[in-house]
Amino acid sequence: HVESNFYYALPSPNQSMSNYSYLRERIRQLEDNITFADIWVNGNYPRFKKFLHEDLNESVVLIASENAIARDISPIKCKLFLPVPTDVVHVYEENSDEINSTLSLLAKEHQDTLFMISAGPLSEAIVHTLYSSNPNNRYIDFGSSLDEVIHGRKTRPYMEEGTQFYGEIVKWDI
Repeated sequence: HVESNFYYALPSPNQSMSNYSYLRERIRQLEDNITFADIWVNGNYPRFKKFLHEDLNESVVLIASENAIARDISPIKCKLFLPVPTDVVHVYEENSDEINSTLSLLAKEHQDTLFMISAGPLSEAIVHTLYSSNPNNRYIDFGSSLDEVIHGRKTRPYMEEGTQFYGEIVKWDI
């Protein structure tokens, strides 16, 4: 995507110049529309949790693991929850046309809506399908930063206060 309202989040060149360069060479988006992938994690995670608990004041469409079905997922206020199976890659390989059709219809049913996505390796494909169907929503891959809400437990070292990752602020210097 090269549209002015589409952003790519890449790993910081300070963490891995080779990963950054590999992706940057293939993405045709303007530099102003490139941000860093660590925006919700590591040293930013405490701020993200504050945003989630105190500042997010709108109902969202949540696309995330089916593990959240039987959970209290507050503080997220869902207008709709679309569960993703844990074997998401296999399910997508077997049902991609139906899944893409469902996602396309879902995107068209909403305007200026935040879609919070945490669907593992399928997240980017989901964002692509949703955005291609309706670019007037906000589709954000929040990844593992939603795990405490979705799975009810901390799944990454950056979530644990006192670890090196919890306080790590990634620099974006080239």
